[in-house]
Amino acid sequence: MQGSALNGFAANLNNQLTTFTDAASGAFTVDLQSISSENTDLQNQINDFQSYLQTQQTQLTNEYSQADILMQELPSQLAQINAELGLNTNNNNNSGCWIAAEIYGGWMEPRTVLVRTWLNGEFTKRAIGRATMALYLRFGQRIAKYVKRYPALKALLRPLFDAALRRAQKESSRC
Repeated sequence: MQGSALNGFAANLNNQLTTFTDAASGAFTVDLQSISSENTDLQNQINDFQSYLQTQQTQLTNEYSQADILMQELPSQLAQINAELGLNTNNNNNSGCWIAAEIYGGWMEPRTVLVRTWLNGEFTKRAIGRATMALYLRFGQRIAKYVKRYPALKALLRPLFDAALRRAQKESSRC
C-alpha cells in the first residue's frame, strides 16, 4: 500500500510541477512570456523616446543657431540705430562722421563709412587733420542737425565731403 500511495503522491507532485514548468503552458513559461512582452514594450517606448529626443535636439539646435545669428547681428544693428538717431555711444572720441551721414544718407552708407574711416585714420596723421578733427568733433553733431534742416547748407558742404571721399577712395585703392 505504501508503494501505491507513494506512486500516487509522486504522480500528483509531477502533475503539480508540470503546471508550473510545462514548456508550452506552464506558469513559469507564461510568466516569462509576460516579462518578455513587457521588456519588448519598454524597449519600444525607449526607442520612441530616443527618436523624440533626437527630433527635439535637432529642432532646438536649429533654433539656437538662428538665435545666435540674430544675437551676433545685434551690435551692428544697435550701432546703426544709434547712428541714425544721432547718438554717439562709442567711447572713441574720433568716431563721429555726422555731417557725412546727413550728406550721404546714413551712418552705415558706404560713402559715409569710407569718409569716416579716412578721417579717423590717414587724415589724422597730419597736424592739420588732427586740428580739423578736433573742430569737427566739437561742432560736427550740431552742424549735422542744420544740414538735415537746411538743404542749402547740405549743398554747400557736399563738395567738401565729396573731396574727402575722393581722397579716401584714392588712398584706399593704394592699399
